[in-house]
Amino acid sequence: MRKTLANGITMRTSRIDNSESVCFILKLSFGSYCEPKELKGITHLTEHLCFRRNNGMCQADFYYEIEKIGGYLRGITYRDCVIFEITVLKKYFSLALRIIRGLFEDNEWTREDIRKEKAVVLREIENSCDFKYKQLMYDFFCKNFAGDDILGTKSKILKCTMENIADWKSKLFSTKHTEIIAVGNLSERE
Repeated sequence: MRKTLANGITMRTSRIDNSESVCFILKLSFGSYCEPKELKGITHLTEHLCFRRNNGMCQADFYYEIEKIGGYLRGITYRDCVIFEITVLKKYFSLALRIIRGLFEDNEWTREDIRKEKAVVLREIENSCDFKYKQLMYDFFCKNFAGDDILGTKSKILKCTMENIADWKSKLFSTKHTEIIAVGNLSERE
């Protein structure tokens, strides 16, 4: 079923009654190809930061809450979209929704949160700098929007400010670019 909510977000659902779990996918159709040249990599950095704090919880507490219920959580940045996915047992349906909703809120990232996450992204950039990877990207995506590296460059990541990131997050999470997909046992919860 597909429905556009009053806030402009598209909601799609697919019921699988014999499943013991539910999966929520938040798709933001605003990927790295939308970035200005001077901020290449900010989408990926912002996706990472969304796991730094959620619903007022720091990263350690947030991950603990997911792990203690046996949940699965991930975020992926693509050239044309960003996806957040959470899968939980159907009895934790409300928690999963709260986490998805928490992604839209002001996460209150501190300068220290941003510094730590920049370090993670910089390590990813360093690890992706092998010749075969770069050659594959060039051969496959040469001379089109998809050829830009999702990760950005070290210098551009280091230049991202708290203000740039907050502004980019508000663009990224614009409801006109948003779709929530719910799959699994969406029948009466336990």
